[in-house]
Order: sequence, then C-alpha cells, then structure tokens
Amino acid sequence: MDLGNILAYWVEADDDFLAQSTRRQPTHLQGMFTRKEVVDYYCKKVDIDVDEFTFYEVYGQFRLAGIVQQIYYRYHHGQTNNPAFKRFWVFVHYLLWRCKKAISQQGRY
Repeated sequence: MDLGNILAYWVEADDDFLAQSTRRQPTHLQGMFTRKEVVDYYCKKVDIDVDEFTFYEVYGQFRLAGIVQQIYYRYHHGQTNNPAFKRFWVFVHYLLWRCKKAISQQGRY
C-alpha cells in the first residue's frame, strides 16, 4: 500500500501534461527509476513477488484523489485561500481518469 501511495506522486518524463504540472520531485530526470523499476526494486529488496500491481497503483491514485478533493473542498468553502487550490477539482477528475485507465489496462505498472 505504501508503494502505491508513493507512486501516485511519481511523475515520469513521458507522462502527460497534467501529470507533469503536478511534479514536486525530480522523478522525471534521466537516470531516475521508472514506476516499474521502483516496483521491481522494492519487491526484490523485501523479497516479495507482486504479479499484479494495478490494485496498489489504483489505491494510491484514488487515495490521492481523496486528499486533493478535501483540499479543494476547503478552498471552495473559503476555509483556505491559497490560489494554487482553485483548480484542484480538475486534478481530482484527472486522478480518477488515471484509475479507470489503469484498471482497463490491467497488467501494467
């Protein structure tokens, strides 16, 4: 579950514009692990085998969508005024779209 949460924030160089716009760490740089490489490395280090990571990927993105929705709710209701939160509703829908996409492409990291 922790790995799914971490990878919800992981942005790769070939991710789309919306994902790129949320990047807060240098995971997109040449030489950084891809999501698949992170999963493979993690599984090797803890000596587990995860044949299908989609469940954890979707869990992490859905969890993040819930967090983003809470932040947007507070902004919308005037409980916070950071203008960065104004368009978070778009990101919520984007994350849900990514969840659906991952489920429909079952078997990819």
